[in-house]
Amino acid sequence: MNAYLSMTKSVGLKNNDLLEEVIKKGQLRQDFNKEVVNVYTACRDELEWKQWYHHRYYQRFKLSVRENSRHSESGSDWKEGVFTQECASSVITGQGQSSVLETHLTVHPVYGFPYFPGTMIKGAAAHYCHRVLGAQEERFRENGDYYTMLFGSKEQASVIQYEDAWPDPECAETGLCHDVLTPHHRNYQSLKTGGEKHSDAALADFAPRDDDSPDPVHFLAVKGRFTFKLTIDPEVREAEKWLPVAEKIVKAMLNREGLGGKSSSGYGLFEEVK
Repeated sequence: MNAYLSMTKSVGLKNNDLLEEVIKKGQLRQDFNKEVVNVYTACRDELEWKQWYHHRYYQRFKLSVRENSRHSESGSDWKEGVFTQECASSVITGQGQSSVLETHLTVHPVYGFPYFPGTMIKGAAAHYCHRVLGAQEERFRENGDYYTMLFGSKEQASVIQYEDAWPDPECAETGLCHDVLTPHHRNYQSLKTGGEKHSDAALADFAPRDDDSPDPVHFLAVKGRFTFKLTIDPEVREAEKWLPVAEKIVKAMLNREGLGGKSSSGYGLFEEVK
C-alpha cells in the first residue's frame, strides 16, 4: 500500500468515498486519517514488504566502503556520515505544499513511506548554522567561508551532500500516526490575522473566552526512528574534515530546534539513539 496514493487518490482504502467527503465537506477527516494509518501499518507488517524495504534500506545506508568506492573514478573511498535519530515528538512536514487535503504530509511519491528530503534537512541545518553558530563566529554566517563549504552559495557548491532520511526498518511500518490540534478562539484569531482594522466593539464581541468551544484539526504526522546520511566526494580537497562538522550541525538542529512545522508547539524534535 502506497500512503502517497491513499492520501491523494484514496487508493487501497476500504471506503473510497472518505477522501471525497473530506475534500468536499471537510468532514470525516479523523476517520480518513485513521484508515490511512491502519492500512499502511497492516501492509507494512507483511513479510514480503519487510524484506523488500530492508534490502533497499541496506543498499542506501549500509553499503560497505568497498562498494561505495566504485562510484569514485579514482577508486578512492567515498566518506559517509550515517546516524539514526528518534522522534521525541510527532513530526509534521510538507504542510506548505499544495494538496487535495487541507493538511499535507511529505510521503515518498514512489515507495509510499514517510521520509525527510535532503533539501529540507540541508535548509534547516543551514538556517541553524547561520543563526546560532553565526552569532558566535562570523564565518558560519551566510556567505561566510565556513558556511559556504558546508552549504554552498550561488557561485559554489557545498562539499557536503545531504541525503534523504528514511525510516529505520524496525519501525518503518509504524511511521505514520494520527494527530490532532484543538485550537480555541477561532473568531478572535481570525480577527488578529485578517489584517483589517476593527472597532473596539467588534473586538469585544470576539474576545477570547474560557467557554469558547475547541475546533479540532485532524492531520497525519510522522514518528519513529530515521536514518540520516551525509556524504562527501573524496576528490574534493579538504572535504573530509567538514563531514563531522556538518554531522554535528544537523544533530544539533534536530535535537534543539526540530524539523518541519509547528516546532514552536513542540513538534519536530529528535533525540539521539543510544
